[in-house]
Amino acid sequence: AQCDLVKATEFYMPVLQDFSDNTRARQGLAEVAKIEDYRKKLSEGDALRKEGRLSDAILKFRAADKVMSTSDVKQRLEETNYELLMAQCTQAIKAKQWQVAHGHVAALEREYPNDQAVKELRAVVDKNYKRDPHGP
Repeated sequence: AQCDLVKATEFYMPVLQDFSDNTRARQGLAEVAKIEDYRKKLSEGDALRKEGRLSDAILKFRAADKVMSTSDVKQRLEETNYELLMAQCTQAIKAKQWQVAHGHVAALEREYPNDQAVKELRAVVDKNYKRDPHGP
C-alpha cells in the first residue's frame, strides 16, 4: 500500500511540473498526502496503545478519524476506549476507591451494556461500595 502511494506521487509530480495548473494532479497529490497523514496518525496511535498510553492513543486515533473516517480507525477507537475504561475501573478497585470505581463502572455500562467483564466489575463494586463508598 505504501508502494502505491509512492507510485501515485511519482505519477503526479511530473505532471504538475509540466502543467502547474493541472487540477486533477493537485487533487491526486492532496489525496496522497491525506492518506499518508492518516496512516501516520494511525501508526502513532498504535504505538502509544502498545506502550499503554491509552489516552494519548485515543487522541491520535481521533486525529486520524478527522483526516479520514474509516471502520479501521473507528474499531481502534472503540477498543482503546474500552481498554482505558477497564483499566481506570480496575485501578480504582485495586485502590479500594469504591466511589470512583462506581463512576467508572457506570460509564462502562453505558458504553458496553452487555459485556460480561463489565457485569463482573459491577458485582465487585456494588458489593464493596455499599459497605464503604469512599474506601480507605
